[in-house]
Amino acid sequence: ASDVYKRQILGEAVQTILRKNGVANAYEIVKKHTRNNQTMQKDDYLDLIGKLDIPDPDKTKLTNLTPDLYAKSSIV
Repeated sequence: ASDVYKRQILGEAVQTILRKNGVANAYEIVKKHTRNNQTMQKDDYLDLIGKLDIPDPDKTKLTNLTPDLYAKSSIV
C-alpha cells in the first residue's frame, strides 16, 4: 500500500486517542482530514496532530506512530 494510504489508516489511532480524551465527534474530525485529503503526506498528518486539543503525551504517541507500529501495538 502507498504511504498516503497507510497514513490514512492512522486516522483510526487518532480517533481512539480523541475518544479516550472525551473529544466529541472524533470520527468527523478525522474524516475531515483523511477522506478529503487524498494526498495525505507525513507533514499533513503531523499538522493534524499538532492542532488537536489533547494532552502532549498523547500528541507524542501519535507523532511517533507509524502505520507499521500501529498494526503491531495498542495505542491506548
